[in-house]
Amino acid sequence: MKRLISLIIGLLICVSFLPQVFGTSAGWQVLKTEYFEIFYKGGYETNAKEVLEVLTVYRDNVKKLSGVEIPKLRVVIEDIGTLSNASADPLNPNIHLFVYPPGTTAGGMPGIGYGENWWRMAGLHESIHIAQVTQTRGFPKILTTLFGNVFSPNLIVPNWIAEGVTVSGESQLSLYEGRVRDGFFDAVLLSQLQSNKFPSLLEMTYTPFDFPTIAGGCYLYGGLFLNYLREKYGQDKLNEFFHHQGGLFLGWFLGWLFPSLGIDDAARMTYGKPFEQLLTEWKEHCLAQSKTFAIDGNAITSDKLTVYSDLLSDSDYIYYIKRESRKTGAYCLYEFEKILRRNIFSQQEQELISTTSSFSTRPQISDNKLYYSVYDLKRGFANSTLLNFGYISNLHCRDLVTGKDSILFRDGFRSFTVMQGGEILYSKDRQDKFGSEIYLFSSITQQKQLLAELDYLIDQIVSNDKHFVVSARPNWQNWGIYLFDRNTLTLKEIINTAYAETNPSIANNKLLFVANYEKTYRIYAYDLVDGKFYQLTTGSFAHFPTVHNDELYFVGLNSAGTNLYHKPIIFSEITQPYYQSPEIHDLKISLAPTQGSYFDVLKTATPSIRLPILGKNPGAFLSGYDVTNEHSYETIVRFGQSPSYSLLYENASLKPLRLGVETERKNGEQDNKVYANYPLYLSNEPGLSYLFPLLELILDEEGTKTYKKLAPGIGAGFRYPKWRIQNRLNYVIENKMWDSIENTAVFSYYLNPPKIFGGTLEPEWGSELKTILYLFNNQEKTDLRDLEIRGYWLGDAIRTRCGGTFALEYSLPVFKSRCGSWNPNIFLEDVSLVGFSDIGFGEGVKSIYSAGAELRIEAALGFSVKFIPTFGLVFDKEGKMTPYIMFYLTQNSFGGRGKTNSTVISK
Repeated sequence: MKRLISLIIGLLICVSFLPQVFGTSAGWQVLKTEYFEIFYKGGYETNAKEVLEVLTVYRDNVKKLSGVEIPKLRVVIEDIGTLSNASADPLNPNIHLFVYPPGTTAGGMPGIGYGENWWRMAGLHESIHIAQVTQTRGFPKILTTLFGNVFSPNLIVPNWIAEGVTVSGESQLSLYEGRVRDGFFDAVLLSQLQSNKFPSLLEMTYTPFDFPTIAGGCYLYGGLFLNYLREKYGQDKLNEFFHHQGGLFLGWFLGWLFPSLGIDDAARMTYGKPFEQLLTEWKEHCLAQSKTFAIDGNAITSDKLTVYSDLLSDSDYIYYIKRESRKTGAYCLYEFEKILRRNIFSQQEQELISTTSSFSTRPQISDNKLYYSVYDLKRGFANSTLLNFGYISNLHCRDLVTGKDSILFRDGFRSFTVMQGGEILYSKDRQDKFGSEIYLFSSITQQKQLLAELDYLIDQIVSNDKHFVVSARPNWQNWGIYLFDRNTLTLKEIINTAYAETNPSIANNKLLFVANYEKTYRIYAYDLVDGKFYQLTTGSFAHFPTVHNDELYFVGLNSAGTNLYHKPIIFSEITQPYYQSPEIHDLKISLAPTQGSYFDVLKTATPSIRLPILGKNPGAFLSGYDVTNEHSYETIVRFGQSPSYSLLYENASLKPLRLGVETERKNGEQDNKVYANYPLYLSNEPGLSYLFPLLELILDEEGTKTYKKLAPGIGAGFRYPKWRIQNRLNYVIENKMWDSIENTAVFSYYLNPPKIFGGTLEPEWGSELKTILYLFNNQEKTDLRDLEIRGYWLGDAIRTRCGGTFALEYSLPVFKSRCGSWNPNIFLEDVSLVGFSDIGFGEGVKSIYSAGAELRIEAALGFSVKFIPTFGLVFDKEGKMTPYIMFYLTQNSFGGRGKTNSTVISK
């Protein structure tokens, strides 16, 4: 058996080299210098070289903004399609940068795309993460050296500190880059102060379900707060804070529960006061600025926790995207994205499209047809994060008369416009270097034609019968407005300051656009005939303009979310705004990187967590993974009188196929399992959302006997805007065709909140109906299983070889708590009520059933640990009433945030 397991592990390791053997485009390549190792796939050499140049030039800036010099940094470049992101891993220090630069808005909100160079902004952000978290001294330095960065006290900080220092840091290299410089975060915070709202430290830490949370949460709070500390007390003081925090062993051991022993102690040593006093200072500073916040228009809508974007007008209607977030239970959230139209005169709203995905570009109306695009998934991308899947867009056409909806084409496009005759002009990012490709799609021939390649990134396109207008930018500049000439296939600049000019729309001969001059989003216009500039709004925030007759419609901001506003359109002529020219950074440096090999990938898999195990059978726990996440393992080895070991190893070199092996030897018995899973199908569109075939080979040794089992299975899910189904079916095959079958199905359905005393609950709340069905059938008659339901726990459970359970639940939030303590650190958010009915049944036993209710409280502590204390009352089938207390830990789950791992404390 040992030889078999050794052979399997050897085969899995050999699998790792198959991509390297059969083509460099499939395998990882490495560029190495004294300070950096850049890991990338074939076809992304230009990206890798630019990343290396940018990070080398700005390496000293990371030291200035963090107070420490980072050792050799490992950087992984991945293509996950049309989605912008980056990440940092402090345990096995490395950062991942995704090649798709952000657009002018994300999810209907500006900010992330405000920058001159994506590699600089994202690379600096993630590098500061590594510098901040890995900064240790004193006794913690000894622990991290011996056992890994899991002992770093700078890991034990709230997210608003971890993300705040990076959001503030990304905004220090240019006056026109980063979310602190953008102005949107400021507008959100000042709108809160207008309604006498200001976050407490607990709200900043746990970001309860509210509008500031969905507008940026810890990024917003932390970025602005730490930027205030940076500006008032200086960069050196901020660096000093992390230096002190990195030496606090009590901060690591108890600071997660008692901040006075952790971050507050470090703050006192640095600033002479804890964070509660520093927060009061920041609030007083912000209050002085909030007095001028105003929206110069009249609100049409008054929704809470709703984000509007992408307005356009046609006939008697305005069209827009509406994003809603609704809580239905403890840490359970539903999110809806819709396209609606509103009659200008009657103000009646009609839903046209509701999707399970997200809208990827601005919709358009042409010839009574609605064109819109949604994100979807496709395999074949150069990444490990999504197992070679990546995001693309499906372009839909909905006939507004017949209601017929069809997909015209699928591609990784960034923007599109519909021309006369149904032709579609669209832009797509170049893979190998910065810029865009311009394509023409014919709805008649269903063919695409490449028209041009430009050194500009084109994010938005609008057109009429005379003009094509784009929001675009060259590398190392911000967004500007340009005319695209169809004949010469070139761009002509209209306005391009160091600020961002975005979101163009055409109304007659006027070109409307949005700009954040002086950190304030307002609407402007340019006359396409005489070239004059105009300002249309003077308030504190206005975005996504469209014009109907003599009225300007736009998206404004208040303390509850974004809403629709309108005002009479007045063109006030202005001159082009003044701006300070950004500093030009010379990237023409002399680098001579060496080319690495796949062994450089494998070398990064040294154990990142190394923990000793003490006691009668001492040993060690080791865990590691390589920077590309193709190899991962965990092993526990014990010595002494009862030696034992266990090993878990996973291999994803043949993505999207994932292979794994588990082996454990204990008390003279050996348990082994080899498994594989393969995402056969993934989709964001309504309907079948995933299909995962699974396969396990189980080999167990007990004494002289060896038990061999083959366990195939499949997981599948269906998803629609208001309901979803998850199902997992497993077989176990031993001596017969099958020995046991196990199936779990979960059905969830969203419902509007009920009316109570003539009104409704909080407008951002909903409710959920959920059923959970579990079935199993074991052919081995002596192998009985305990089936528990609420009211019939282990001592009262039924035992059967064939049976199941069924649970029906209805949940809804009923009370906002939003209270807690900073020392000790605990927070209670909302309280939900759940009514339930459970049934247990089986072969040869009497069925059991119960009904009752639970109060579930959203609780959190230690800056990040979330759990659900549950107080229940259950009636069994004899009518006996039993109170109980239960705790659920939480994890992200399909359809929102759900519960797992329940434990009954008392009954």
